[in-house]
Amino acid sequence: MPSKLRGVYTDFDGERSTIAAEGITITAANLDAQEALMDAIISAITGVTSGVLRSTQKVFSDVDLSEALASSEWAQRETKWLLTLYDATANKRFKRELPCADLTLLDETETDPALRKSLPLAGGAGLALVTAYEAFMISPWGNAVVVESVVHVGRNT
Repeated sequence: MPSKLRGVYTDFDGERSTIAAEGITITAANLDAQEALMDAIISAITGVTSGVLRSTQKVFSDVDLSEALASSEWAQRETKWLLTLYDATANKRFKRELPCADLTLLDETETDPALRKSLPLAGGAGLALVTAYEAFMISPWGNAVVVESVVHVGRNT
């Protein structure tokens, strides 16, 4: 059974949004390593969002972390990062959303309007997010993933 990770984020208005990621099957031999990868992906997501991480849920633990509201009024669950991921083995793309996108991470010096809405992935929080996702997550078809893009989107995407 694949492992599963869930994180709940709270925005400025107290609304909650959930992220989810699937990983490989947990065994006694890989438990510690997989838990470390789960922690890394939550840390990377927190690095690119401005909401408050309220709780995480792993197949082997469920920990409430905070009842606090986000401190920034810009931390809204409708302000999202849309991740486009690729499974090279199955040759299929799929998407995941992260709530409360931290828009201070956008590259305001970018001159291409299409890229201006993209999270820079070559360094900083963007690279940490890519590294964590690619290390932990498997696709719905059970294979490794590649993060192709992370773009700011609004509600109902």
